[in-house]
Amino acid sequence: MVVVEHCPGCCSRPRKHAYTLSASESWRRWNLPSRVLHDLALGGQYKSLDECSGQEIALGDYGDSSDGNFKRHGNIFDDMRQLGIDLTDSVYHPVASSVSGYGRVPPPLQTQHDVAVTPSLDKYMVLHHPKGLSLPSNEEFELLLKTVLSLRLAEKCIVRTVIQCSESYKVERDGRRVGMEAPEGDNRPAGSGTFTPLCIIEEPPARRKEPACPRRVQQFKKIR
Repeated sequence: MVVVEHCPGCCSRPRKHAYTLSASESWRRWNLPSRVLHDLALGGQYKSLDECSGQEIALGDYGDSSDGNFKRHGNIFDDMRQLGIDLTDSVYHPVASSVSGYGRVPPPLQTQHDVAVTPSLDKYMVLHHPKGLSLPSNEEFELLLKTVLSLRLAEKCIVRTVIQCSESYKVERDGRRVGMEAPEGDNRPAGSGTFTPLCIIEEPPARRKEPACPRRVQQFKKIR
């Protein structure tokens, strides 16, 4: 895909493409009708995440929610690999972050290490050895989304952040585990011991063309 931009004539030095984000063009939360939100701290910053237990989901998945649930159409990292983009380049590496709980922790879990607890309606979700992974937030990666991958991502939402853990389940407010069945939602990829019970699904920012400089437009008219 080739992107052609008209020079707005706003500088006297060699033209350089510039893509910027306005407040309305940042990542926007995707509206999931069946949403169950959980609050956690990722790298010290509090985030609200969607519960995706029972559904196999991966960082970079994109799709829609026309039927009320996220429906995967593809994965941006798979697409980048098919396009010959070098995924070993550090600008395309997912960003890892620590995960900690938010709010009250049931007494039996207060002494456990490497555990994050988040309220889940009238219960709590427990995550063992949780780790947060997010899409890169650098200029090169976002430019790729707005140019090379823009047609594939049109009117789509992307799994921008996932929480991975070795085990997840729910407990009552007193810390008693809800049932003794397998961990909540077996959404592990085949052969993996990692669960992905929580995620953030958002709509990527759109590309915006810089407006033309009125003074230079008049100069170009005189040249013609």
